[in-house]
Amino acid sequence: MCRSWIQNKPLQSIEKNHTSDEGDKKKTTNDSEDDEDTKGIIELPAPVPPPKDKDGNVKDLRIPSPVPQPSEKFFMASDDTEVVPVSVLLAGHQTRWKTVRQKWKEAAMANEERYKESAAILLKAMSNDLDAPSQLESAPT
Repeated sequence: MCRSWIQNKPLQSIEKNHTSDEGDKKKTTNDSEDDEDTKGIIELPAPVPPPKDKDGNVKDLRIPSPVPQPSEKFFMASDDTEVVPVSVLLAGHQTRWKTVRQKWKEAAMANEERYKESAAILLKAMSNDLDAPSQLESAPT
């Protein structure tokens, strides 16, 4: 099912279920070529091992280093004259959380680099399938 999805041939598995044994014997050369492409990727290379820290522990690349807390203390106003405007509070929080979000995105990209070889193989297989005619175009209507 996954191979059919990657190759953008959703009807392939349905057609296989509905064909009889006689139909399997009468495969054309195009069908056998499709089967070879389907069987082309059996396994993917292992990802690059994650780095280790000074102590030899595995460092999880998915979790970024924490963003330091702001140095200024949060002050609760006791009366209306000392109230900090909402826009000032929001602006301070937004800048910090934008930094946090950016660090998480960078950590995710660093982790994805470990799977670069596998992704290249899958992208190559998908691009080869895009060059071939679609299963939907050749399906009987």
